Amino acid sequence: MANADRVAPPTNPSLASPAAAKPGTHSAKSWCLLAGAAALVAIIFMPQPAGLSVAGQHMLGIFAFAIIVWVTEAIDYAASSIILMALIAFLLGTAPDPVDPERLLGTGAALSSALAGFTNSAVALIAASLVIAAAMSITGLDKRVAFKVISAIGTSPRRILAGIIVVMAILAFFIPTASSRVACLVPILMGIISVAAAALLFVPNIGMLDWKQVQSRIPWGILIQLGVGVGLGTGLLKTGAAGWLATFVVNEFGVQHMSGFAILAVLWLFMIVVHLGFSSGAAMATTMIPVMISVLQDSQIPTTKVAGMTMLLAFATSIGWILPINGPQNMLAFGTDTFEARDFIRVGLVMTVIAYVLLLVFAATWWHWLGYV
Repeated sequence: MANADRVAPPTNPSLASPAAAKPGTHSAKSWCLLAGAAALVAIIFMPQPAGLSVAGQHMLGIFAFAIIVWVTEAIDYAASSIILMALIAFLLGTAPDPVDPERLLGTGAALSSALAGFTNSAVALIAASLVIAAAMSITGLDKRVAFKVISAIGTSPRRILAGIIVVMAILAFFIPTASSRVACLVPILMGIISVAAAALLFVPNIGMLDWKQVQSRIPWGILIQLGVGVGLGTGLLKTGAAGWLATFVVNEFGVQHMSGFAILAVLWLFMIVVHLGFSSGAAMATTMIPVMISVLQDSQIPTTKVAGMTMLLAFATSIGWILPINGPQNMLAFGTDTFEARDFIRVGLVMTVIAYVLLLVFAATWWHWLGYV
């Protein structure tokens, strides 16, 4: 069979094309969308909190809207990105400049902020990874590796899962980002799952790539979502909204007067919850780590421990497992159309709780003994 005739892996409707709505879901999604819009309006028009700029207040409203529509899946993920871009461009553009409140920020500067994520190197890296994944599918390399894996570990689901975990751990030494590792492994895993069909359709022919072949296999919604997600984080940081939100949590819990362990427990939980509104750990780290450093410096912990605790706080930026939208690697897997978002949430919530408990255990024991806490 010619390469051009190969069947592309299915793409999740929420990332590519609209899917037929199940009975009863349309009304529920409409109410969820209204809830997101209500939260946006309520935050924008509430009395301006002390220390928060108007632009920052608008960004918090957009942030709340994003979390609600992502958690409830009121709008397709890729479509929500377009809406978020429009909201950032309009609501930031009509807000006073945080640096010079006497003039408006302007839609040009606001739109530049919304699109800033697309100039981030992470987006280029993911795009390259998706091309590599498409190449593996077009050339049949995914099927070959799948057969090799099955011949080595068998067809038991537990053995396959264990093999994937081992491969991911090994690739971590050579491929720095989780997104790139998943982009390489997803087509292999899909090959394992569909090994019976692959046995009939597999042709060991490696040929030159054609753009028409590649573009039909790349879930462009992932790149759009990632770029807008990074832009959302940038907007939160530049308008001072991220700093104000962290300061609000710190003051409400009295974090400045807590022990090092208690500070980590509160800030880890805060970062895990806030991660719901970010589409990558890198975007969240860029936005929140500078804020966390400021919080630690203002607390009563010894200055010598600030660096160590900052490193430990950074671990929480990797815990983005509740929503498919919380990481490019999540969206790459979600794009295979082999599970629903609610399946991801059920598994992700358990994994997040386990990760949080493990962080607390290590903070109370090993990291404490090393002098980081």
